[in-house]
Amino acid sequence: MLSGLLFGCVAVLVIIAGIGQSISYTAVQYQLEEARQVLHQELLINEHLQLQVAQLESLTRIEHLAKKDLGMIEPAEVQTIVLAPELPTVSGGNSFLAHDITVTEPNRYVAAATRVLARLIPALGQAEAGRIEGK
Repeated sequence: MLSGLLFGCVAVLVIIAGIGQSISYTAVQYQLEEARQVLHQELLINEHLQLQVAQLESLTRIEHLAKKDLGMIEPAEVQTIVLAPELPTVSGGNSFLAHDITVTEPNRYVAAATRVLARLIPALGQAEAGRIEGK
């Protein structure tokens, strides 16, 4: 009799636990469905905002607003002036470019800078040991 009562209690507990899990599972399913709906709404909002950005960045729209609201006009004539870059020259008058220098030393940037300075200031490469001007 005691074992039957014990078996009945265990069976009731198992049934209650199963019902509890079923209720929890159903609640999680509702939360998941709600999250999916929120995600769907956010994706629609994002799509709408991307469309707005594309419309606002439209060059045709910007040109229209510039002419209408700001009173801008298109230029009557377009002129293009191309300026050649000035290159430093060495004492002989020959120009050089920085990419003319080949660097293979471990501290290659310092070595390249030293070579550039040596070309710009010829006396830099002609220093004498033990002689300092001005003393």
